[in-house]
Amino acid sequence: MAEGINKADIAAFKKAEAISFHTYEGRSYIRATIRGREPTDTNPFRTSDQCRETDCEHVLRDYSEHPNILPQDAKFRAFEMIHSAQWCDQWQTIANVLREGDLLTLKWGRNARKCLNYDVPNYVGDSLHLSVWRSGKKLAFLIDIYVGPDNSARMIRAA
Repeated sequence: MAEGINKADIAAFKKAEAISFHTYEGRSYIRATIRGREPTDTNPFRTSDQCRETDCEHVLRDYSEHPNILPQDAKFRAFEMIHSAQWCDQWQTIANVLREGDLLTLKWGRNARKCLNYDVPNYVGDSLHLSVWRSGKKLAFLIDIYVGPDNSARMIRAA
């Protein structure tokens, strides 16, 4: 994604009802979604979900590996979602800070529980940060953290 985001990407991020973050089979993107609606008396038109995908870079840091920054072609799947993006102050702050030409990187962190000193077996700590690169400077935003059992609900899984 060498060219950066455009005005349409930013508008989609601001207006989306849901924002989801994906890395799968070497591709990373942010999906902005407006959900479909059933017809009403005031709006008789049925609409379907509308989505816009914005490609971005990704980095995976695995705290159980050494070195802990894995190569770009590391096999993993990652997903996180903000279900009510229009009402999420943190996401709206990020969307309003973005500018045309910014480069986006999803920074996934896996297996941080080894750093968190949990006594509960089989717990994991995953995280997602969004890095925004502008004019050689980085802005970093925490999107979410998952601490819980190592199951299909965790953010980051092996491919």
